Amino acid sequence: MNIQIPAHSIEFNEYGNTIWVHSPIGATILRIKTLGKITINKECENICSHSDMIVKENIEICLSEDAKILSDLDKLKQTYDALGISYVVVDKGSGYHLLYKSTEEEKVNCDFKSKEFFEFLDGKLVSW
Repeated sequence: MNIQIPAHSIEFNEYGNTIWVHSPIGATILRIKTLGKITINKECENICSHSDMIVKENIEICLSEDAKILSDLDKLKQTYDALGISYVVVDKGSGYHLLYKSTEEEKVNCDFKSKEFFEFLDGKLVSW
């Protein structure tokens, strides 16, 4: 199960030990503390600021009404929408769906037979 919680910004102090992730309404939704210090790397190349962390212990998250549970199908649609990739989802019944990348013309003609597609059963990716 994939869960998304809306986030607005990340706050930290260089050489501090705490990172705060804030919600769109300004509430702290995630607080990360390190026993070390937070440093900044201005030489990395990426389209957005980011950090990778490894945590040895379990992480418990309290879910509220703002959390959104996403299926594999929802995640792929969200990714394609963000990238501007055109697609169509065909409902085959009984929880079975196919997602095809397509042009607008292919959507109108319903001509997807020769296209590469992803198969989902009850929202979970089963083949590609």
